[in-house]
Amino acid sequence: MRLLFILVGLLLPQVLWAQFFNSFEPGSYRLVNSPDVHYQGLLKLRGNDQLLVEDADGKKTKLAPQEVTSFRLGAQKYVTAGGFRTTPGPFGRTVEQAFVEQLDSGQVNLMEYTYIITTGGSNGAVGSSEVKIYIIKAADWTDAIALPGYAWTNRGEKLRDALRPYAINRPDLTELIDNNQLRDNNIPAFFHALNSGQPFPLTEAMEHKIKKEKERPIEDPFRD
Repeated sequence: MRLLFILVGLLLPQVLWAQFFNSFEPGSYRLVNSPDVHYQGLLKLRGNDQLLVEDADGKKTKLAPQEVTSFRLGAQKYVTAGGFRTTPGPFGRTVEQAFVEQLDSGQVNLMEYTYIITTGGSNGAVGSSEVKIYIIKAADWTDAIALPGYAWTNRGEKLRDALRPYAINRPDLTELIDNNQLRDNNIPAFFHALNSGQPFPLTEAMEHKIKKEKERPIEDPFRD
C-alpha cells in the first residue's frame, strides 16, 4: 500500500495533487432546494465540480454544482455557471455546470473559471497546468459566455469586440476599449466600473497613452 501511494504521488501532476489534498476551511453555503438558508460547515473545493462539506458531527457530504446556489470560502465567493465553452474552435469544450469564483456582480456578473490541462511527455512524464478564463453572465441570460483573452497576435481585437457592447452607455469605458488599454489583468476593474458606475482607475501610463492618441493628427486619406 505504501509503495502504491508513492507511485501515485509520482504520477499525479502537482496541481491535481494540491487540489486533492487541500484542507477543509470554515465557510458557508446555500443549496438550490433551500436558497434562503445559509448553512455553516467546513468546506473543501475539489476541482470545479465538487464541493465537500463536513458538518459539526464530522459527517462529510459531496455536493455537485447542480445542488448548490453559492458558497463562501474566506473572502472568496463561488457561484455556479454553465453553457460556456472553454475556448472557441474544435479544441474547446462546453462546460455544462461548474463552480466559478464570482469577481464582480451587477449589470453583468464577472466570474473566473479554473480548470486543469494535463499533458503527457514522450518519456512518460505527466505534467499539468492551471488555466483561468473570465466568464460573464447578465441576470436575464440562461448561459454564461467566456471572454477571449488578450492576444498579442491581433492586439486584443477579439477582447475589445467582446467588451464593446457593454460599454455603449459609458463613454469613459468605450475610450479605454478604443485606445486598446484593456488587458487580462484589468478586466475585473473594467466590470467593477461598469457595475458600480464608478470611473475606471487609470494608471499614469494609461492616461499618458490616451493623451497621445488624442493629440495624434488625423491623416488625410486623399493626401498624395
